Amino acid sequence: MNYSHLNINEKTVISLLASSDVSIRETAKQLGRSPSTISRELKRNQTNERDSRYIPSKAQETYQNRKHHCGRKYISCEDTLSYVKSRIEDHWSPEQIANRKTAHEVPSASTIYRMIHQKRLGTITMARLRRKETLQDQPKPEENSMMAAGQSKNAPKMSINEKN
Repeated sequence: MNYSHLNINEKTVISLLASSDVSIRETAKQLGRSPSTISRELKRNQTNERDSRYIPSKAQETYQNRKHHCGRKYISCEDTLSYVKSRIEDHWSPEQIANRKTAHEVPSASTIYRMIHQKRLGTITMARLRRKETLQDQPKPEENSMMAAGQSKNAPKMSINEKN
C-alpha cells in the first residue's frame, strides 16, 4: 500500500474549494486524490463541531503534533526498569515478566528483549535469560535406557548369548 500525506499546499486548495462549496469528489479529482482522503481530512481537522471551518495551517500543526506522539513509547520509569531487572536476576523469562499482573506497568516480552539488546537493563545480557533445554542438552533415548539399567555409557555391550 503506497500513499503520501497531504502537504500544506494541498490542504490550502482543500480549504479554498471547501469554502467555495465545491464537492468533495470534485476537490479530490482536482488534487488527484481519493474522495475518502479529502472527506477524512475535512472531518478530522475542522475547527470545531459547530463552526465547521477548515484552516490549513491549523490542520498542518495538528498533523505534526499527532505524528510526533505516534509510535513506540520509550519506557523510562525507573520503577519499571528495576522491576524487570530484578525479575531477570531471579531467573524469570521475559514472557513470565510480561504476563504477570503487578502494580507496575510491565512492558511486553518483545519490549523486554529489545531493552536487553539495546543494553538498557545494564549488565543483563541474553545469556543471563532463563532458557528451555534444547535438544542438544537433553540425553539421547538410548542413554536414558542404559542409565536406568545401571550401565554406563562407555561399558561394553553384551549380546544375549554372552550372558551365560
